[in-house]
Amino acid sequence: MRMLFDADLSVERLIPALSIESGTRITPEDTLVIFDEVQEVPRAMTSLKMFNEAAPEYDVLATGSALGIAMHPGFSFPVGKVSRLKLYPMSFVEFLYACKQYALAEMLESKDFHINIIMIYNLVQQLKRL
Repeated sequence: MRMLFDADLSVERLIPALSIESGTRITPEDTLVIFDEVQEVPRAMTSLKMFNEAAPEYDVLATGSALGIAMHPGFSFPVGKVSRLKLYPMSFVEFLYACKQYALAEMLESKDFHINIIMIYNLVQQLKRL
């Protein structure tokens, strides 16, 4: 993918190539484009400005190490075009909510350890999904 970003960063060029690479038709209505480990290809970060200005209808998310981005001098960071969000790992209760296991999550939050012990099998089954 590095070679893709070495050339023109126009969205009209990037979207078809990303679509072919991912094996997924990329449409602005129902596709989230994710650039994972963007520090490995700094021009992918630069392309975010193009997406913002020329194709704001696309939802694009870039993930990576801020340290890795800082290690590539000479590449522009799209100031004013990027919203930064620091994410942390989910707790087990958050994981249960994300998996729509509301009753188990609420049970853990209740801190009713007697019922938690009774439901230990269900909790272990959810842990195995991690």
